[in-house]
Amino acid sequence: MLFRICFVSLLIFSLAGAVYFFTHQPPNYLITSFADCVAHGFPVTGSAPRLCAARGAIFAESHSSATAEIYLTSPISHEAIASPVILRGAFLASTPRVAYRIRDSANTILAEGPIVAGALDGRGFASFETTIGFADPRLPEGFVEVLTYTSDNVLLRAASVPVNFSAVERRALSVFFSNRVQDPQSLDCARVYPVSREITISKDVQQVALAALLSGPTSEEAARGYFTHLNDKITLLSLKIRGSVAYADFDERLEYHVGGSCRVGAIRAQITETLLQFPEVKEVVISVRGRSRDILQP
Repeated sequence: MLFRICFVSLLIFSLAGAVYFFTHQPPNYLITSFADCVAHGFPVTGSAPRLCAARGAIFAESHSSATAEIYLTSPISHEAIASPVILRGAFLASTPRVAYRIRDSANTILAEGPIVAGALDGRGFASFETTIGFADPRLPEGFVEVLTYTSDNVLLRAASVPVNFSAVERRALSVFFSNRVQDPQSLDCARVYPVSREITISKDVQQVALAALLSGPTSEEAARGYFTHLNDKITLLSLKIRGSVAYADFDERLEYHVGGSCRVGAIRAQITETLLQFPEVKEVVISVRGRSRDILQP
C-alpha cells in the first residue's frame, strides 16, 4: 500500500513538472526595447525612467532613439523609409561590437549586420553612416535598431526607432566595372564600363549608387565579363557633396592589399565614374578615414 502511494505521488509530481516545463519555455520572440518588454507582460518598476526586466536584461523607457551609449539620428521616429535606407548616429567608441537590425512589427528580420566606427568626437563617441538594403516587409510598420554587445556577444544596449515602410518609386542608374570581354588584355586599366541598376528614388541617390557599386557585379553581370577591382566588405563612411565636388570617405578595406598601378587606377575609375554620372558632380575626392593624399598608391 505504501509503495502504491509513493508511486502515485511520484507520477503526479512528474506530470506536474512536465506541464510546468512545456508551459514555461521561453517564447520565440525578440525583446530589444522597453516597449517590447512591456508588450510581452514583463514587470515594470521605478519612475523617470521606468525600467522593465526580461530574460536577464533591463530596458529603460525612453521617448527618443538614444541611450547613454547609442544615438540613432537617422531615420527619425515614424519616418517613412524604403530600401536602401541610410543609418546615421554615434556610439561609445569603447563598445566591443555594434550592429544594426531592421525588422517589421511581426519581428521578421529584414536586414542585419555590423556597423563600422567612423570619426571620433571629443566625448569618446564614434560616428557612423551606412547604407542598408533590406528585404520586403510583411507589415507596413517596423523598427530600425542599433545594438551594442560585449566581447562575449551579450547584448548591452539597443537604440530602437519605429518606422513606416513606404511604397517605393524606382529609377535606373549606372555603376561601373571592368570587363574581360570588352578589354580582354587589360590594355586600359582605367577604362570601366557601365551596368544599369534599378534603385529606390531617394535624396541620397549618390550614396545609394556607391552602395550598389560596393556590392559588386551580379552573377548575370559576371557571366558577361564584368568584374570589380574593389575589395569586398568595404564600408562607405561618408559622402558629402560640396559645390560640385563629391568627397567619398571609406574605411581601410578600400586599400587593403591593393597594389599595382593597374588595379589602383581601376579602383579610382570605378568610384569616380559612378559619381560623375550625376550632373551636380564635376570632381571626386577619395579618402580613407579622412586621408586623401597617400592612399591607393601603386
